[in-house]
Amino acid sequence: MTVLDLRLYVVTDPALTPPERLAEMCLAAVRGGATLVQLRDKHASDDELLRQASELRDVLAPARVPLVVNDRVHVAERAGVGVHVGVTDTTPVLARATLGRGAVVGWSIEDPQGNDVEQLAACSYVAASPVWSTPTKTDTAAPLGLAGVAGLRRTTDRPLVGIGGINSPERAAATIRAGADGVAVVSAVFGASDPELAAARLRDAVDDALTDEQRRRPLERTSVHDDSPITSSKE
Repeated sequence: MTVLDLRLYVVTDPALTPPERLAEMCLAAVRGGATLVQLRDKHASDDELLRQASELRDVLAPARVPLVVNDRVHVAERAGVGVHVGVTDTTPVLARATLGRGAVVGWSIEDPQGNDVEQLAACSYVAASPVWSTPTKTDTAAPLGLAGVAGLRRTTDRPLVGIGGINSPERAAATIRAGADGVAVVSAVFGASDPELAAARLRDAVDDALTDEQRRRPLERTSVHDDSPITSSKE
């Protein structure tokens, strides 16, 4: 068992992380300080997504960095990894029932006020989505802004990550100061010429912005592989 760490959550995109470089780029992000990886490919077949998930699961295991699959609970179940679901996908309660008590289950929330207590209880973490508008995902609600992140923080004690338009260390720090426990990014890391360096800069900004209270906030424990870690520039 290990603590789920949301500080720097990287999300893949096939336009930025082609399959032949997927593992390489995710490992670079982890060396820079990424703490959680989401595999997102809306157009891959189930079999292809399963192959990618299985490969990433194995290469991330030595770093003790969990993997979640976007949306497709059945693929996550077959790969033995977690899942992240949106407001129009399978509910967290159903995802939890499928994957079991120890799996990571994340849920995107677009309205800080109207969220189901039962669904929240089934989540390992929730994502304020989107904080700012983002070109990597256009089928989202209007941006919540930092006020929306703060509002969601007031309505739930679940671990909270901000996602959407966090394209700089300054925005990452602002999201943390608004109450998030971490930030989720796509192009800010995988669109950079040096993903490891980009991840390191974002992670530094997050770590610097965290308050003592945020550092003490208990995060959910979840089952992950427990092998020797790879070398990372962050401890």
